[in-house]
Amino acid sequence: MRECKTERSAPKLSVIIPVYNVERYLPRCLDSILSYPASDMEVICINDGSIDHSSDILEEYARKDKRVIKFDQENQGLSVARNSGVERANGDYLLFADSDDFVKPALFQALCNTIKTRPQEDIFITDFNMVTIRDGIIREKPIYQIKAQNDGIEGLNFLPQMLKRKQCFWNVWRYVYRRSFLERNGITFRSGFLCEDVDFTNRVLMANPRTLFLHCPFYCYRVGREDSLMGRTTSQRISDTITVLVDSIQSLERSDFKWKQELIAQYQFELFLSMAQLYEIPAGERETIILKFQKALPALDVGCDKFSRIAYRVCTIAGVKATARCLAGAKKIKRRRRAVWKPVTC
Repeated sequence: MRECKTERSAPKLSVIIPVYNVERYLPRCLDSILSYPASDMEVICINDGSIDHSSDILEEYARKDKRVIKFDQENQGLSVARNSGVERANGDYLLFADSDDFVKPALFQALCNTIKTRPQEDIFITDFNMVTIRDGIIREKPIYQIKAQNDGIEGLNFLPQMLKRKQCFWNVWRYVYRRSFLERNGITFRSGFLCEDVDFTNRVLMANPRTLFLHCPFYCYRVGREDSLMGRTTSQRISDTITVLVDSIQSLERSDFKWKQELIAQYQFELFLSMAQLYEIPAGERETIILKFQKALPALDVGCDKFSRIAYRVCTIAGVKATARCLAGAKKIKRRRRAVWKPVTC
């Protein structure tokens, strides 16, 4: 059980960082976060069984800065590591950072200052930066899914606008959570599953948090890492994605959440597109995934989204295998037309 804590005049922030074999990226991640000078922040690093020098790096940072707290555990995956971090967190607010990403110090400080002036909010949501490298040149592209404006957007009325372009919204690193809100609603990461961000964010939104959306792209998200586990398509990743998306659609369908139709349509779109991944796994593993997609097809036939209803009919008439083959072909053509992006090395 948690110890009772006295009220503080300013919220304390716990930054939770799961760490697994990221010695190449970890120093920049920590340096950027620790650039925030306030003492009322803790950086909880869960070393999830790293076998490179990540553990040594964490030890060094913990010696230099008392805000860095290291915990070691056997490799159990991202969900368990994040849950372990939450269990050890003392902050009023939680921020989940990936150890291969980093933050912009000035914008991160601005976000922290805003949190202190808005203690009534359960969730803060921000824009972010996509970091890539092309021809040896590092580029940071701010991603604004909602038209930039000076004032923050209160409440969840921004959701339809944010989802209109069918872009991802579930990445947990673009949210800051009130810890008591998560505890009150029993929201944790789904252990043993990949695609855990979708499940977590869906349950957060369905709990109707008091929300403030900020045009403050403090977080820098690396894409194109060849050594990233997240970038590898496996049977388990596809299977877990199907399970999480279908479960999210069904939970929304049963709910009275105001924006459930918009969220259902987003998950249906992702479920349909994920069929293209069928041809990214070994041929001997495809039959099991085909059967799982076939069982998941009714999830495309609910809600009010016309595209999803058409996708359902296409899949039922042409079959999952043929649909997946067409989607995989379209995906290859799209990749050829785009410039080749190399992994970020900064």
